[in-house]
Amino acid sequence: MLMNESEGRDLAESMKWLSVSTEIPIMVAVCAYIGYMVGKKYGSNFELIGIVVGGLVGFILGTISVLMTTGFISRRKRKNVKNMFNRMMFWGER
Repeated sequence: MLMNESEGRDLAESMKWLSVSTEIPIMVAVCAYIGYMVGKKYGSNFELIGIVVGGLVGFILGTISVLMTTGFISRRKRKNVKNMFNRMMFWGER
């Protein structure tokens, strides 16, 4: 069965929103797991702290990712932020 052009666009649009809807939960889960592993390395007292900190970091990163994907944060601003980050990290190099 062949799809016409409008069905292809609809499928692409729905896949975009599917990816947007899963970005925050996946980022929270992955960062919380990484935080758990880091906390486990330092002892059982730090496991919960690692999960909480990792979850918060994942929520922030996921939110930024959603804003960039939906176009709320424009490409121009992303480029400016990237340049600013590069200057901070490699301040001696241009």
